[in-house]
Amino acid sequence: MKQGYFFMYMPLEPQLKLKFQYQNLMHNIKKYKRIFEEPSSSYRDILYGEAYAKIKNLKYSDNISLQFNIDGIPMYRKSNYQIWPIQCMINELPPNERKDHILMCGLWFGPHKPNMNVFLKPFVTELSNLSRSGFKFIDATNSKQIVTKVFPIICSSDAPARAAVQNFIQYNGKYGCGFCQHSGERVEKGKGFCRIYPLQQPLPEIRSFEQCVNFAEEASLTGKAVHGVKGPTELMKLYPNFDLVQSFVPDYMHAVLLGVVRQIMSLWIQTSSSDFSINQKSLRVLNHRILNIKFPQETTRKLRSTNEVLFWKASEFRIFLFVSPIILKNLISKNVYNHWLLLVHGISLLLGNEITTNDLEEAEFALQIFVYGVKDIYGIQEQTYNIHLLLHLPQAVKSWGPLWAHSCFIYEGALGQLKQFHHGTRGEASQILSSYAMQSILKLLILQENVKNSRVQAYIQNMQQKRHSTIRNPKINNCVLLGLQKSIKLPRVHEVELLKLLPMNNQKGLSSVVSYERMLYCNKLFSTKRYSQKFVRADFMLRIGQNICFVLNYIIVYNEEVFLIGEKLSTKKLKKSDNDIGFICRNILSCENLESDNVLAIRPIDIINKYMIVPFQDRDEEINYLIPLNNAAEQ
Repeated sequence: MKQGYFFMYMPLEPQLKLKFQYQNLMHNIKKYKRIFEEPSSSYRDILYGEAYAKIKNLKYSDNISLQFNIDGIPMYRKSNYQIWPIQCMINELPPNERKDHILMCGLWFGPHKPNMNVFLKPFVTELSNLSRSGFKFIDATNSKQIVTKVFPIICSSDAPARAAVQNFIQYNGKYGCGFCQHSGERVEKGKGFCRIYPLQQPLPEIRSFEQCVNFAEEASLTGKAVHGVKGPTELMKLYPNFDLVQSFVPDYMHAVLLGVVRQIMSLWIQTSSSDFSINQKSLRVLNHRILNIKFPQETTRKLRSTNEVLFWKASEFRIFLFVSPIILKNLISKNVYNHWLLLVHGISLLLGNEITTNDLEEAEFALQIFVYGVKDIYGIQEQTYNIHLLLHLPQAVKSWGPLWAHSCFIYEGALGQLKQFHHGTRGEASQILSSYAMQSILKLLILQENVKNSRVQAYIQNMQQKRHSTIRNPKINNCVLLGLQKSIKLPRVHEVELLKLLPMNNQKGLSSVVSYERMLYCNKLFSTKRYSQKFVRADFMLRIGQNICFVLNYIIVYNEEVFLIGEKLSTKKLKKSDNDIGFICRNILSCENLESDNVLAIRPIDIINKYMIVPFQDRDEEINYLIPLNNAAEQ
């Protein structure tokens, strides 16, 4: 403390016990686990990963697993003081519920990075006990006591934090990859030097836990790093459930979006005399195209102009990656464009909701070709560590499921909230921990019904919600209906489609139905096309099947059930081909007209996700492109 840094630890066990006993998490976990009881050849989530399947007493039991994140954030703009929280997430919860139950157990505060072995010691000790003995709670559904064991299985952090936690050399040092034995090469760049990771065939040997233990012991004796391993780490004590190599994932938020995408974009924009540069005229066209994109509500950030690319957040680079096949058309050379599409295609496949073995192999091949092509297009000095990490992404998906399931996006919101938990420059760490604890206690008081006053209950619930309260809005199943209701008479063609969804004995009295303009379904906002056209956001373009696009025109309530009526658009897949892979970026659709005579009625459960709308106009082309959102769990 005298040196200005310290850490606090808040045990996980009481936090888990409170959540499971009073928030009935086990019910949701068992319900979600049942989905995975049938074998599948695709990777849908962490629970379908091959590494997850190898962990005993986990998949078909009351036991749970955690993934955790350790990362530092600056407290103030003009100070080097930082906080480093340890955040944990329950993998067996449904994806859209995980971010609502993030647990914080450790908090390091000071002007320097943590001494990781000191910081991790109480965390590792508690997890060892929880994986051996578990914690007890009373199940709210049957009032029986349950013992649940907890297994830490994944750590998702950026490259510097990952190296610190593993006690490995960083990526800019020899043998700086924590996943393989690539030593890297030191080359000139500008006025200095950098370490690059050229593509090697065959690929370098993958590290193993036993190998790392041997290297750590040798490093302890010699005082020098051995093949990138500086010494032992506390996390070695969590083996075999937590593997020092396989349990770490190359987080795509940092490696791909803030790494590769930002790196390549900077080369395009900030250089002016290279074959891959984008000139000022083309940049103006690009920014005009960006301005015309219509985003759904889930994309909390709109894409800003490339003039502000230095200030872009990871979510903006994510949007750019997905829309780039369209907005970059005819603005960069064909060779550079086709090479870039390999990255877009590979990452899009690895972010899918159901990734087949063929998808995995295709993504791996596309990323290998992309990595190989970097030196020819951009120069050998651009073969960075982040470019190299692309080669390790397919294995991460094979082990732990799609990239979205273990990305750092889900922790970013919680990190930002932690900074808001302090209100002064003295005792920041204790302020953050006490505010975090108070928020948890307030939730608990509501759940235990200790707060009797309904107005106080509503105030606390509203205070903890990110969106405006919808307590007074009509609710039907998972739908919350927003705005004023109207009684309307459906056109005959719409009425016919709605009747197809109704039982024969309920098909009377359709001359007048109740209509709404907006609704929340599973906490996602949907609005009719007519309503959306008043605003910048577009929440009416829905995906309801494999490449089936649906324009929402009516939100109808009939007989205590919600129906959606709209138009099924005539679309085509984007026809971009690669000589080695074939058609790529197949998830992008094109549509000449956003109107159709093909009327269709559906239920909310038919919705898969939404599309971004990218209007495109060029010399001989005027068309709308529809690009699906990736998994909403990480939004």
